Amino acid sequence: MFKVALPILLFLFVGVAMVSDAFACSCGGPGPVDWAYEESPNIAILKLRSLEKYPDSQTEETYSVGNIRQSILTVEKVFKGNLKVGQKLPFRQGGGADCVWTFSEKAVGNEYLLYLSAKPGDDGLWTGEVCSRSGSTKYRASDLLYLEKLPKVLGKTRISGRLVQQITTAVEGGYRQSKLLADRFVWITGNGNEIKLKTDENGVYEVYDLSPGKYIVRPEKLVGYKIETYAGAKQDFIEVDLKPKSHEEVDFDFEIDNSIKGRVLDANGSPVSFVCLELEPTDGKLAPYTYLGTCTKGGGIFEFDKIPTGTYVIVVNKEGKINGDHPFGRFYYPNRLERAEAAQISIGSGEHHANLILTAPETLDTVVYSGRVVFEDGKPVPNEFVNFVRKTDVPRSRNYNPDINTKTSENGEFSIKLVKGSKGYIFGRFITFSGEYERCPKLEKLIKASGRGVPTLETPALEVDPVTDVSGIELKFPFPSCKRSKID
Repeated sequence: MFKVALPILLFLFVGVAMVSDAFACSCGGPGPVDWAYEESPNIAILKLRSLEKYPDSQTEETYSVGNIRQSILTVEKVFKGNLKVGQKLPFRQGGGADCVWTFSEKAVGNEYLLYLSAKPGDDGLWTGEVCSRSGSTKYRASDLLYLEKLPKVLGKTRISGRLVQQITTAVEGGYRQSKLLADRFVWITGNGNEIKLKTDENGVYEVYDLSPGKYIVRPEKLVGYKIETYAGAKQDFIEVDLKPKSHEEVDFDFEIDNSIKGRVLDANGSPVSFVCLELEPTDGKLAPYTYLGTCTKGGGIFEFDKIPTGTYVIVVNKEGKINGDHPFGRFYYPNRLERAEAAQISIGSGEHHANLILTAPETLDTVVYSGRVVFEDGKPVPNEFVNFVRKTDVPRSRNYNPDINTKTSENGEFSIKLVKGSKGYIFGRFITFSGEYERCPKLEKLIKASGRGVPTLETPALEVDPVTDVSGIELKFPFPSCKRSKID
């Protein structure tokens, strides 16, 4: 079975919005419907009728979502098992991360296709398993097409799937949806044949009795949208290997196809790497759990993609943190310090803005400190971090975020850029654990003294007052180099 995307999720960069009842659970995708039919003792359509909550006095003692103790569902149709139409079944409420279905008051009256166990638990409550094929009937139309045809199609090969257009918004209160794409063509090519199918009102296509073998499944293109797999592949088709008497599922999610690309330069016209940018809506607040951000790569290049339709301003270094990588504070596209003066960019599906130049209005002078990080015996420390932390009135602890860091080369060499006048400390950092290195008593003693299972060890800090370039620095760890253990 191959699935391009889970059927009931909307993704917006790091934000997630649930189309059905909300839950948070990590599990593998369910098997195809023929497998689920064989494995599930009870399969039925049930309607959510009512919810029973815990008393207010017990609210702080419960872990269920919405303070719901149980939900009552009635059996509407039975496809397999001993359940009876009209039967009332009490269901336990999921806790959000326990992979148990979570019901809500707004869902009363909704119907679900549920794949259930043979009987309820010892407490008399049934469980809807999130990791099964259970779900709202609206988003289980493909399953229902198969189940309604039983037993006539039992044991036949089947290729099926669903086409969905993901419509998102970046603005709080905006409307997000998974639009089922009806009347769209899907071509299945293989074994010398090409079959042209059309999706039904639920965006579902299916075909039975194909000969076993490899097939290419290709949906009709949707202008302004693109198909993306979990692996990030950009092809507009999926290849499946259909086995005898088996099913293959290929769901296609169409995500908006657009982008904003450009470069970030400092006030001197030099490209700036490792600085982050964000898109901010011009009207309204950003929707909760939504982050529209990216960071520059080499040459100061950046790219936003899959941007919800709207009008935005671009803010660079939003937090205003100044360091050697980006020696300037917050500014807005193209080169303004105030948001009110920023240029606005409108973008929709299929639109691509390229070659934008964002220039910092002012840039502080920098210097370069360089040298080597070595062990006590003088051997180089490769691929470890060198950090710079500004001097403040607050004592420095080892639980901090450095102002800037860099990594050593294979020869232990480093080069770090600092803003002139930014007094502080430079030191090497080494993360390890007990037993990582053989016969290294000094290192083991330091690990034990740290009181942590995975400690961060440091070289003595070098106090700096950056005014001009400095080279030849040596940062030395207080233990010798040791041979790494062979750990299974």
